[in-house]
Amino acid sequence: MVDYYHAPRNDMLPFVPQGAKRILEVGCAAGEFGALLKRERNAEVWGIELNETMAREAAQKLDRVLVGDALEQMQALSGQRFDCVVCNDVLEHLSDPWTVLRTIPNLLSDGARVVASLPNFRYVHNLFDIVIKGNFAYTDSGILDRTHLRFFTKKSIQRLFEETGYELEVLQGINPTMSRKFAWLNRLLMNRLEDTRWLQYACVAQVKP
Repeated sequence: MVDYYHAPRNDMLPFVPQGAKRILEVGCAAGEFGALLKRERNAEVWGIELNETMAREAAQKLDRVLVGDALEQMQALSGQRFDCVVCNDVLEHLSDPWTVLRTIPNLLSDGARVVASLPNFRYVHNLFDIVIKGNFAYTDSGILDRTHLRFFTKKSIQRLFEETGYELEVLQGINPTMSRKFAWLNRLLMNRLEDTRWLQYACVAQVKP
């Protein structure tokens, strides 16, 4: 099983704006990504984490950690302003990610960005299990993690942000399959499977004017 709580998520660092010096990470887990931001960007990093054990660990690494439901804790932060709010693989765990995204602008400074990563339901290995094997089985980790309440594709990620008042500046696939068979088939189909190459999509968004 993948240890999500301690994953450093180095792959998401390039998407956080260089000028962001005050950052809120929603779903900060054990604080590994926030610690990376503090180390590499010299940023002040706050976190929100539902898991109390992980929150206590994150508190040893970040400037401040709030424990509890994401929406409730963001509402408790009224008056605070951040240059960037990060949601790495957390929106799919929420029953209402739309309301969470609509609440985030209340915490953003002028010119701030929202950075997120979301698993891609159309990832080729997931499609193979469902379409070819006829198997839809929840797992301990991965796209069909049993704690996922929402599922997204590239197109539905676009809708998620557009419907909640954002303009997507970046929607980029990350962590691709390395299968040679996939690469051959994708070329044969004139790249019509390109969106299925990626395990996740990284997003950078700003609030629409």
